[in-house]
Amino acid sequence: MSARVLVCEDQPQVADILLAVLRTAGFEAESLARPAEVPEVLLRESVAVLLLSLSGCEPAATTELLAQLRGRPEPVLNQAAILVMSDQPLAADCGADAALQRPVEAQRLVDAVTEVAATGSLARELRRNAAR
Repeated sequence: MSARVLVCEDQPQVADILLAVLRTAGFEAESLARPAEVPEVLLRESVAVLLLSLSGCEPAATTELLAQLRGRPEPVLNQAAILVMSDQPLAADCGADAALQRPVEAQRLVDAVTEVAATGSLARELRRNAAR
């Protein structure tokens, strides 16, 4: 079974490209246009990787969203590994499991999603539960 990726991208054309790249690589992927929808979807559905690719956002806005997601009391929000794509560098302590700076080649995106899915929050939780 392929890892499930939720793409949050505010530009529809960019979202379409990201979905095509991820689906071609074998990921199950869907997209949201509004960051405000992310917590609701993560509470409702199991997602291995949240890809935040907010083209029009400043790094501070992305960091604020990450802090909101990580700070919520619902544990399911902490199970999705978070990969951020940004036009500008983000701080190492921004709250993401990994970050990519644009432009990003398709293979680099696939490699990053694969790595984050294998080593991110959900994978760690599944391994911890399996060890019990």
